[in-house]
Amino acid sequence: MAAPANSGAPVRVLDGSTGSQLSDRGLIPPKDPLWSARVLVTNLPAIVEVHKSYIRSGADVVTTCSYQANVDNLQSHLGIGASEAETLIARSCEAAIAAREQCGRPGVLVAGSVGPYGAAQADLSEYTGAYAAVKSVEELMEWHRPRVRCLIAAGCDVLAFETIPAEREALALVRLLREFPDTRAWLSFSTSRDAPHCTAKGEPLAEVMNECLLADVNGQIFAVGVNCCPPQSVAVAFRSTGPLRVPFVAYPNSGEMYTTSGWVPDDRLARNPLAAYVPEWIDLNARWIGGCCRTGPDDISGVARVVSNLAAA
Repeated sequence: MAAPANSGAPVRVLDGSTGSQLSDRGLIPPKDPLWSARVLVTNLPAIVEVHKSYIRSGADVVTTCSYQANVDNLQSHLGIGASEAETLIARSCEAAIAAREQCGRPGVLVAGSVGPYGAAQADLSEYTGAYAAVKSVEELMEWHRPRVRCLIAAGCDVLAFETIPAEREALALVRLLREFPDTRAWLSFSTSRDAPHCTAKGEPLAEVMNECLLADVNGQIFAVGVNCCPPQSVAVAFRSTGPLRVPFVAYPNSGEMYTTSGWVPDDRLARNPLAAYVPEWIDLNARWIGGCCRTGPDDISGVARVVSNLAAA
């Protein structure tokens, strides 16, 4: 097997879930279609505090609270105009920048979260990608464009195209990125629970990732990977693709399973916390590692500790 691309690059620690932390504080109403984006309106200081908690836990990257903050979604659920919606999206970036400044860590990167079309439908379709069968690449580009433009203008260092369930939407984002040639992004997929080597829509990750990297003609995608999946699925996904020209990004959920009744605990969490998986992911050329749903500052502290220890070895 060929040596993986960027195998000598340092590992960057991502943050964990912002939404879970805000929910634990009682700031997100049950089944709110805006989810964490609601807090951009109701309690911006709380978002800043969540970002600060991750930076203090060792995160090198904090992700904006904009996963579901698409312009159309904000207009629909808040009854506001497009310009007001764009102001809220910019506010998500400003909150992350404020946290970085207040923690005195200027090297921390702010990643602008760009969630999938399905996340704004509040029907869990980000975990099926069913809409990709009826939405064209051009339609998806048009839908994503305003938020991408706002996050870049507000000062995000990079973009996080995350929880993408289908190749069509991923290609739409890669094509859209060309319109902003000075911007770089990572591209992360949601995977099939029963087949972690496939996207949530059931497409082989190896084919999808390679197609997306071929479409990235300007080299703006600096990592590809998976998120919002069980931690034990990450290595399966990465082994299925073989070496790529960019490193992997990995930020799975805590390991609990989400059902219509809520999160169901998994006793494997006690035996294998998130940090326990990190050495294997690094061996597979993951260079951007953090957590997604139900992960918090303690999880990120554990990841940062493992990364630091491995770097010093």
